[in-house]
Amino acid sequence: MARWRGLVVWTVALLAAVCSGEYCSSYVDSIGDLQPGVDCPSSYCCGTCDSRYCCSSPSSRLNQTACPPGEKCKAFTDATMSHYPARECGSGEYCCGACVYRYCCSYSSLRLDQSDCLGSLTISDVAGIVAGLVIFLAVVSVLVWFVRARRRVTTMVHTGPIMTSTTGLIGSEVTSSFPYSQPSSPPPAYEPPPYSK
Repeated sequence: MARWRGLVVWTVALLAAVCSGEYCSSYVDSIGDLQPGVDCPSSYCCGTCDSRYCCSSPSSRLNQTACPPGEKCKAFTDATMSHYPARECGSGEYCCGACVYRYCCSYSSLRLDQSDCLGSLTISDVAGIVAGLVIFLAVVSVLVWFVRARRRVTTMVHTGPIMTSTTGLIGSEVTSSFPYSQPSSPPPAYEPPPYSK
């Protein structure tokens, strides 16, 4: 029984030593690279906010809560037009994703350059809006053209062809100056040619 008691004491002592260490959270170093977080068993997280390491000296201990937080993901509107507010990422984290879907991550390769985003819109969103406006204006122009053409046809059916004193509908010479006008003199009577024997 004493053996088991000794084994339990050593196990608890070992776990206490391992658990008493600090965790150095991930951070962005002075070059701009993300350094992963590390466990410091039986020791402290030391150094500066942009250069962290494990040490056993309590006087060199780094107060990680005084370090600046990670990047800020700006507010955005997603593809379903839902709005998401801005949020702070954790220490050493980047704003990742796309202009219409932003999240915090610890990989610099996925980092989003938020300066490419136009507020909540991306450049491709603006291109889509411009293309939509062009299509809309083209459809409206075609509809206006059809309405005007129909009006012209309707006007011609109700009033008849409009003729001028010099040209008709097809460009032929006309003597009439008003549509459907009557000639001023009656046409000459038909006389058959004289019959000869």
